[in-house]
Amino acid sequence: MFVIREAIALSKIADRAEARPGDRINYTLAVENTGNAALSNLVLTDEELGFTVDILELEIGQTLLFTLSYIAPYEPGGTVVANTSVVSNAFVSAEASAAVVIAAVPGLALRKTASETAVAPGDVVTYTIVATNTGNVPLPDVAVSDPLLGIATPPAPLAIGESLTLTGTYTIPPGTPGGTIVGNTSTATSSLTPPAQSGASVIVTPAPVLNIAKTADRAIAAPGETIAYTIVVSNPTTGTVAGATVADDLLGFSETIASLPPAARRRSRPSVVPADAPAGSVISNVSTVSVPGALTFSAEASVTVAAAPALSVVKTPSVESAPAGSLVTYEVTLVNTGNTTLTNLVLTDSVLSATVVIQYLLPGESQSQLFSLKLPLGVEPGTTLTNTVTVQTDQLPPAQDSAGVVVLPPPDVEIVASPLPAYARPGQSVPVTIVVTNRSETTLTNLVVINELTGTNSVFPRLLPGGVITLERLVAIPPGTRAGTEFPSVATLETDQTPIQTAPILIIVLAVPALRLEKSVSTPQAIAGETIRFRILGENVGNTTLNGILTDPLLGITVGPGTMLYRGRVLISQPYAIPVETANGTIITNTVRAESVPPGIGTSASASVQVLRVLDVTKKADARDSYIGAVLRFSVHVANDSAFTATNAVLTDALPPSLAFVPGSLVVGGVPQPGRALSGGVPLGTIAPGQRVVVEFASRVLSIPRSDAAAGDAASGTLFNQAVVTFGVRSPSGRAITTRAVSNRAQVTITEEEE
Repeated sequence: MFVIREAIALSKIADRAEARPGDRINYTLAVENTGNAALSNLVLTDEELGFTVDILELEIGQTLLFTLSYIAPYEPGGTVVANTSVVSNAFVSAEASAAVVIAAVPGLALRKTASETAVAPGDVVTYTIVATNTGNVPLPDVAVSDPLLGIATPPAPLAIGESLTLTGTYTIPPGTPGGTIVGNTSTATSSLTPPAQSGASVIVTPAPVLNIAKTADRAIAAPGETIAYTIVVSNPTTGTVAGATVADDLLGFSETIASLPPAARRRSRPSVVPADAPAGSVISNVSTVSVPGALTFSAEASVTVAAAPALSVVKTPSVESAPAGSLVTYEVTLVNTGNTTLTNLVLTDSVLSATVVIQYLLPGESQSQLFSLKLPLGVEPGTTLTNTVTVQTDQLPPAQDSAGVVVLPPPDVEIVASPLPAYARPGQSVPVTIVVTNRSETTLTNLVVINELTGTNSVFPRLLPGGVITLERLVAIPPGTRAGTEFPSVATLETDQTPIQTAPILIIVLAVPALRLEKSVSTPQAIAGETIRFRILGENVGNTTLNGILTDPLLGITVGPGTMLYRGRVLISQPYAIPVETANGTIITNTVRAESVPPGIGTSASASVQVLRVLDVTKKADARDSYIGAVLRFSVHVANDSAFTATNAVLTDALPPSLAFVPGSLVVGGVPQPGRALSGGVPLGTIAPGQRVVVEFASRVLSIPRSDAAAGDAASGTLFNQAVVTFGVRSPSGRAITTRAVSNRAQVTITEEEE
């Protein structure tokens, strides 16, 4: 009895036991089918590695290898990063894990910055020093020193990612010449890392003086109005100033003056008042002029924003077209696009029978109102239904907006599955196509197509008029599925606009007749005369009933005509006696054949056995012709030319009635055997490989042998005599057996008297 055992094994190996943060770790996954049946529809996943793969088929004993990569994360040294892979289907599952230790990588970084890059004599510069643990292990003894700033911290621990921030000040000595570069360096140390250093420098510059003035071309401006600003920069000194920068963030303006002699420089720039600037607010605009290493000078101009009420009204339907009887939602959005508050807003729509009052709407504020209208039944398709909303306020004249919806014919949708029916063989995947067609002028929404057989559960937000959705699926027919098996199913379609639609699906399994025929023999080698056993196994491995006949001429077996049921089997074990006269080395091949009824499918199987002889027996007479009363002498030669030892060998020689044994004439191996008769057998004992034994005896002719009067002369006849040696031997299969070796037939012609 064969028991199906489905089993699977999964192993996972990392290419290293330890990795530094950022190193690439390669994992090798091995999936092995350890059962006695093929596996299908396996899924191999590893969530940590973001890996998923479908294994459609895994044969018995087959192993699949996968190599995945993973970047070692920035984790503390000694952290164990472990992840698990899982392989499974509906019947079996296995998982395997691998772990890698994050190596310790100490790191220390130092950064030093100055608050200024250019300073004048007497200025104070503030330096910021930041020491950071950039490794993945804590540093036990971080110390920072800066001789110029008088900083020297005692060693202190610094956790992973933690920073130590220090500040210090330095005053530029009075009288320091312009162009002098003042620089210094800070140092951070730790017992686990090399020292880290960072420096910062400032340059000493003279301090020039500049004047700046700014004016606007108006004092009051409305939102969206353009204001022209005039900026005047002048050099009140007697020397030329180089590299002055004029900037105005509000105007988006920045200009570098390469050289400014003792004179004025004028620049005019426009600016637009923002549309959302509140009425009465003041726009203050500051322009600056600066020179590297000197002070920054500024000038300001202000403009007051005037009141400018404005309102935007937008009416939008939820759809541009819909069938009569559909519910359409209208959204009315009010936006205060001015810069002053609007009050007592009254919204009316005669078609929607709606009136809404809003007490106030702040500048930039918006409000939306939703109204629903069921399109009247009986309206001719193609008609546009339009309605208008009106909004009145205390500050503005009435504002309006209209929206129209086109009336469409009723919705119509179709779902079809093909082919119908579909035919397939076991183990095949059948393509099934599901087609959804929008046959109406209405956009269909929230379409849901469901079919369990094809594993379909698809959602589509919309399908435009005339649009088509095509779903192509594969349905796997399980191996071994019986012929004629039907897989019926129904695909369903739901939409917001139509009733549920269905389409039938049918897959029919075709007949695939197949017969597995095996023949085996109990031993590949056997002794002549040994009885061996042939085994015949026929198994219906197809998916339908088989009709046929099974024959084995050598064994004389005929089974059928008959029927083998689906997954049926027939087992025949038949003994066969190897003829004792079979020549040494003969290969006996036995073939069994199965033929279908009616003919069309046939198969055969064979098994062979090699025949080995142990003893060869030869019998001779001392004369070819003799007569009544004469004495004939016979010799029997027994030779063991094999590699087997013959035991308990006994020679028998049944003399015919026309002969009589002469007492005292028996000689075995050259040794006379007085008193021993031929009848009852002559013991020869053990005959080893290469050994030969000769048995001799005499017999007297008593009469002319008469076998058949029609065979020859009635007064004379032919004498036939044959010797047999029975012995034991251990066959190549290891069995202890008893068999025989038969000699040739010694022939002597007998007459009545000597010629």
